[in-house]
Amino acid sequence: MPNNSNQTLKELPQILTVPDIAKYLRISRSLAYELAHHKDFPSIVINRTIRISKDAFLEWINEQKAGKPDNAGEYSYIPGRGVERRM
Repeated sequence: MPNNSNQTLKELPQILTVPDIAKYLRISRSLAYELAHHKDFPSIVINRTIRISKDAFLEWINEQKAGKPDNAGEYSYIPGRGVERRM
Protein backbone atom coordinates (compact mmCIF):
# COMPACT_ATOMS: atom_id res chain seq x y z
CA MET A 1 0.00 0.00 0.00
CA PRO A 2 1.46 3.39 -0.93
CA ASN A 3 2.43 5.80 1.83
CA ASN A 4 0.03 8.42 0.46
CA SER A 5 -2.40 9.30 3.25
CA ASN A 6 -4.86 10.62 0.66
CA GLN A 7 -5.25 7.21 -0.92
CA THR A 8 -8.58 6.69 -2.62
CA LEU A 9 -10.88 3.75 -2.03
CA LYS A 10 -10.12 2.45 -5.52
CA GLU A 11 -6.43 2.23 -4.64
CA LEU A 12 -6.99 0.01 -1.60
CA PRO A 13 -6.11 -3.66 -2.14
CA GLN A 14 -8.93 -6.20 -2.07
CA ILE A 15 -7.47 -7.78 1.07
CA LEU A 16 -6.36 -5.35 3.78
CA THR A 17 -3.99 -5.74 6.70
CA VAL A 18 -4.38 -4.16 10.11
CA PRO A 19 -1.74 -1.51 9.29
CA ASP A 20 -3.76 -0.69 6.14
CA ILE A 21 -6.84 -0.17 8.33
CA ALA A 22 -4.86 1.99 10.76
CA LYS A 23 -3.57 4.18 7.96
CA TYR A 24 -6.97 4.50 6.29
CA LEU A 25 -8.77 5.36 9.55
CA ARG A 26 -5.84 7.49 10.74
CA ILE A 27 -5.64 5.68 14.05
CA SER A 28 -2.75 4.02 15.84
CA ARG A 29 -1.70 0.55 14.84
CA SER A 30 -2.44 -0.78 18.33
CA LEU A 31 -5.96 0.67 18.23
CA ALA A 32 -6.48 -0.89 14.80
CA TYR A 33 -5.47 -4.29 16.22
CA GLU A 34 -7.93 -3.88 19.08
CA LEU A 35 -10.65 -3.02 16.60
CA ALA A 36 -9.75 -6.01 14.40
CA HIS A 37 -10.16 -8.33 17.39
CA HIS A 38 -13.63 -7.00 18.14
CA LYS A 39 -16.32 -9.58 17.33
CA ASP A 40 -18.35 -7.14 15.19
CA PHE A 41 -15.41 -6.09 13.00
CA PRO A 42 -15.20 -8.01 9.68
CA SER A 43 -11.75 -9.55 10.08
CA ILE A 44 -10.58 -13.09 9.47
CA VAL A 45 -7.56 -14.89 10.88
CA ILE A 46 -5.38 -16.96 8.58
CA ASN A 47 -2.56 -18.77 10.33
CA ARG A 48 -2.34 -16.11 13.05
CA THR A 49 -2.46 -13.19 10.60
CA ILE A 50 -5.43 -10.85 10.43
CA ARG A 51 -6.91 -9.93 7.07
CA ILE A 52 -9.92 -7.82 6.18
CA SER A 53 -11.89 -7.89 2.96
CA LYS A 54 -12.02 -4.43 1.40
CA ASP A 55 -15.72 -4.84 0.61
CA ALA A 56 -16.58 -6.00 4.14
CA PHE A 57 -14.51 -3.15 5.62
CA LEU A 58 -16.27 -0.54 3.48
CA GLU A 59 -19.64 -2.02 4.42
CA TRP A 60 -18.65 -1.81 8.10
CA ILE A 61 -17.57 1.83 7.61
CA ASN A 62 -20.92 2.65 5.98
CA GLU A 63 -22.79 1.01 8.87
CA GLN A 64 -20.83 3.17 11.31
CA LYS A 65 -21.58 6.32 9.31
CA ALA A 66 -25.24 5.49 8.78
CA GLY A 67 -26.15 6.79 12.22
CA LYS A 68 -28.65 4.04 12.81
CA PRO A 69 -29.99 4.19 16.38
CA ASP A 70 -28.67 0.69 17.09
CA ASN A 71 -25.10 1.47 16.04
CA ALA A 72 -24.61 5.24 16.12
CA GLY A 73 -21.27 5.96 17.75
CA GLU A 74 -21.08 2.26 18.36
CA TYR A 75 -17.38 2.09 19.22
CA SER A 76 -15.32 4.21 21.52
CA TYR A 77 -11.73 4.11 22.69
CA ILE A 78 -11.23 4.09 26.43
CA PRO A 79 -7.60 4.52 27.55
CA GLY A 80 -6.42 1.47 29.43
CA ARG A 81 -9.42 -0.55 28.29
CA GLY A 82 -9.19 -0.28 24.49
CA VAL A 83 -11.99 -0.29 21.96
CA GLU A 84 -15.40 -1.04 23.39
CA ARG A 85 -18.85 -1.22 21.93
CA ARG A 86 -21.29 1.28 23.38
CA MET A 87 -24.67 0.01 24.46
